[in-house]
Amino acid sequence: MGSVLACEDVALCFDLHRSLGKRPQTLLRTVRSAWEFVIAARQPPPDLMVLNHWLPDLLGDEVLEQLRRQPALHGIPVILLAQGIGPEAKERVEQLGPVLIHLEDPTPDALTAEIFGQLKLQNRRQKRVNLRLPVEIRERSRSGEGFTRDLSSLGASVETRLPLGEGDRIEVSFLGPDGSRVASTSAVVHSTGVEGGPHVVGVEFLEPSKSLAAFLSERLRDGQQLASLVSRIERLPALPSVAARILEESLKEDAELHTITSLVRADPALTTHLIKLANAAAFQLRTPVITVERAAVLLGVIAVRNAVLGVAIFRHLSGQVAGRLAKDLWQHSVACALACELLAPRFEVPREEAFTLGLLHDVGKFVLLSEFHRGDGWAGVEPKGRLTPERERDLFGMDHAELGATILTRWRVPPSLHEVVRSHHSDLEGKPPALCRAAQMVRAADALVYTCHLGTENGFDDGGAALCSKVRAEELEGLRGQIFAQLSKISAAFGRPVEPAELCAEIVERANQRLSVELRAAQDQNELLRRAYERSRQHLTSMVQSEKYHALGRISAGVAHEINNPLAFATSNLRTLKAYVTTLAAAAQSQALPPGPPLEEVLCDLPILMSEVSEGLSRVRAVVDALRNFVPSGSTSLAMGNVLKCVGHAAQLASPSRPEGVAVTIGEVRVRDTLVDSSGMVRAFVEIILNAFAAMPTGGTLSIDLAEDERSVSVIFRDTGEGIPEQNIKQLFEPFFTTRPVGIGRGLGLSIAYGIVSRLNGQILIRSTPQMGTVVEVKLPAVLTS
Repeated sequence: MGSVLACEDVALCFDLHRSLGKRPQTLLRTVRSAWEFVIAARQPPPDLMVLNHWLPDLLGDEVLEQLRRQPALHGIPVILLAQGIGPEAKERVEQLGPVLIHLEDPTPDALTAEIFGQLKLQNRRQKRVNLRLPVEIRERSRSGEGFTRDLSSLGASVETRLPLGEGDRIEVSFLGPDGSRVASTSAVVHSTGVEGGPHVVGVEFLEPSKSLAAFLSERLRDGQQLASLVSRIERLPALPSVAARILEESLKEDAELHTITSLVRADPALTTHLIKLANAAAFQLRTPVITVERAAVLLGVIAVRNAVLGVAIFRHLSGQVAGRLAKDLWQHSVACALACELLAPRFEVPREEAFTLGLLHDVGKFVLLSEFHRGDGWAGVEPKGRLTPERERDLFGMDHAELGATILTRWRVPPSLHEVVRSHHSDLEGKPPALCRAAQMVRAADALVYTCHLGTENGFDDGGAALCSKVRAEELEGLRGQIFAQLSKISAAFGRPVEPAELCAEIVERANQRLSVELRAAQDQNELLRRAYERSRQHLTSMVQSEKYHALGRISAGVAHEINNPLAFATSNLRTLKAYVTTLAAAAQSQALPPGPPLEEVLCDLPILMSEVSEGLSRVRAVVDALRNFVPSGSTSLAMGNVLKCVGHAAQLASPSRPEGVAVTIGEVRVRDTLVDSSGMVRAFVEIILNAFAAMPTGGTLSIDLAEDERSVSVIFRDTGEGIPEQNIKQLFEPFFTTRPVGIGRGLGLSIAYGIVSRLNGQILIRSTPQMGTVVEVKLPAVLTS
């Protein structure tokens, strides 16, 4: 038999009672203090000692020094958990060997394996998993059913009522839910025992088939996950003995205050925190409280219970969790308790119970965060991002609400509390009304605290709807102010003081961070818009400039052609005329015929030359007049006139140019008189009609209709000609733009019409479909007459 002496906190933390207590050849003894350890090690001396370096009354190296002074304990091995000790302390401990030092806490399995190795206990060849599966056992002509207790791929422990002996060869069949055989294998019995009726036999599988191996592999994987979850639950911290007794007494209906105060005095930390809570500014006492009895009387049983729970959470759950996350979670828990107290009347929940629910609702998160800060870490990762319930279940097998309820169940907290903790993030359909109201209150308090920016780093906020259903938007600021004020006053009583300046600085810092992110995003967006605008402006400027140059080039080419041609033949005729005049002058002087053309021919050519010169100069004057139409001269003759008469005159003037096969129809709709330049409008309509004729060289129809409304009078020209390509429509009003060869069309018709109509504040609108025709609408502003 091997005996182990261990500190009670180490045995509880690593569950040595479970791993060693089931071994009949092992004796486990535990003690609570360093001096008890020294005394217990004397009689009788153990085979192995396991202790923590950080003990309340002595340090581990001092304990070892006291142990090694006893001759009977010189060579006994020691396992020392010494997380965070310095190099000098480590060197001193090693001089007091034999000792195995763990600078980081090992896992429970690793520590158990190390203890087994020191005691030279035999382990199974393969670790078994606790699984209860139905089996059927056959031994020759006998058969019976049973269940597995634990299982591995090599063997199992089976509970059955079929009596078996060591060495018996049997056949083991695993049964499905419907009782059918799923997989079978031959096995041999290597151990037997009886526990109150059923036989417990250990069997070893002989040459298992592939189907059985696959079946066992799948079941073992499920069982290992279950075992991991169960072991994690079993490792959950138990409430310290004093706190557990206080909580147990406070939950009794006939709780006596003197019993509770006597228990509080047994724990100096609880005594200090309870007196600090009673003296908090929130209670507005005139004289300071200096005794536990008076503090308990002033606060009452419920407040004492809350104080005990608060201190227990911070001391025993957050002790392994360091850093910002633990501080934020602690602030969030206390703030949520205060928020629940404020919201309790709105949800019809007792205020005392509400405070406790808010304080305990995230108790499971302390344990989850401690998993990340163990020596090996959880899955080798850090908690990045929000731990939603789904992510918690993926990482740990359960979410913080389920885990918190499990802890409170171990602490023997009433179901009315731990069921609310279990349900505050889950579906409430079908739950009792009181439970639903309390869970909704916790959700709303969570959401209210998140609006205070307390504990938002690792939170899950799903209570916005519950908060809005009971609290108006204009009330939120007042509730937040109360939470900040109470938190700064009451948090010190629970061992985590919060200064108002710290809260303000934290709120301002987080608001600045959020505004900084939003400002950077706005600046980036503004820069993108600025660049896009600059590119568009440059592109538009380039397009306008290019269009100007193209239009100027076309105008220059047209002007050069239209002016140079008449000037050329006018100049030529003037040279010929000069020669004729010289000839006439010489003939007059000598009264003899010159050697050139005869006088009769010269006299005949002179009128023709003069006529051509006049015509050429008239064409130049016409081009100049057409260009002047683009500039209002102020000399236009405006008078009230009828547009229909202008259309009729224009049709008559253009009729000589009408191609054969083209029909012209004019609608008979009468429109009111309007202020027009009759001669200018006739000219504009003539140019539009001539363009329509040019679009129908082989025949077609030109229909001219009139229409009016309150604001305008319209003349609509519809032809059935070739139509205008879309890319040419925007250039139709540019001077000298034409699709016909140079010399045939001047390209001034529509530009002249545009200039005339524009001076009257009118519009020319063109719609065209290639091969189907064109519609030109002239809109003139209507002038109402008496």
